[in-house]
Formats: sequence, C-alpha cells, structure tokens
Amino acid sequence: MGIIAAVGAAAAIAKGISQVKTTLEDLDDERSVIILVANYTDYVFVLDTSHHEHGGFAVNPSGEIPAQSTDTYGSKDKGFLTGTEGGITYKARGANLYLDVHWNNPFIGGNSSSTWAYTIVDAPANLRPLFKKIPITSDTVRATDSTGAGNEQAEMRYEIRPIVPSPLNS
Repeated sequence: MGIIAAVGAAAAIAKGISQVKTTLEDLDDERSVIILVANYTDYVFVLDTSHHEHGGFAVNPSGEIPAQSTDTYGSKDKGFLTGTEGGITYKARGANLYLDVHWNNPFIGGNSSSTWAYTIVDAPANLRPLFKKIPITSDTVRATDSTGAGNEQAEMRYEIRPIVPSPLNS
C-alpha cells in the first residue's frame, strides 16, 4: 500500500469514527439504534427511499455509500412507548442492483433487522397480468445483517459483499 493510499484509508477511518461519535451523542432516547452499512463492493449505493413506521432519524444517512466504504447513522423513538422501526432502499449507481435494510427496536419485544440485495427483472408470463417486473435475489452480491441487543444505541450492522465463485463449481 502506497503512502497516498494509506493516508486515504486513515482519513476514511477517522471520518467513520467521527460519524459514530456524533451518532452516539445524538441517540439518548429510550429506544435507539446505530445503523452501520458496510459496502465491500465496487458499486456506489445511492439512497433511493427511506421510511419510518415509528421514530425518525437522529443522524441522517448520507446520500450515498461509496465503493469499499461505510455509512453510519442513527434512528430513535419520537413518541411515548413507541420504539424505532424503519428502512432504507439503496440503488447501485449504473446497475440493476438494490439493497434494502430494515431495523426494529420496539418498546416491547426483541430487536430485529433484515436486509436483501436484489435485481428487478421481467415477470414470468403467468404473473404478467398482475406484474410487469419483479424483484429477485441478486446472484452477484450477498447482503447480511446483524441485530444488536439492548434498548439504547443497539447496533444494527449490514454488509454487502461480492459473491466469489468457488473454484470447485467452475
């Protein structure tokens, strides 16, 4: 790794630490989550849509997640006995590839998270009267999630990675 690359990597790490610190400072309600999305692909993921069933952003997501980078933001409850639940859909710039992330830190019950990487394809003939296009799970990337425990600052971690073909399947 050259000096310029090392300085760039150090700057990215420093920025990430700063984002986490800001997020932690802003998440002081009874129910809150830290959301970390790690992009280990060569795609740039652009925020397409976001929603909250309960709560709202305490720290907003950035508009995009560059290739080989992360974004950290936070969501918290906004009402009495509600918790926070929401989701974001990202679209890969210049590609037919989407990433959905979802989190839930309810006032009563356990925390949960989910993620899905998918593409949009033409619907099969038997579904075309109802749907022209449908989503299917991506065969080029894999999305995973990890659900944090606790009521305050529960970490919800999402990762998207390329699927590397096995030499045994070649």
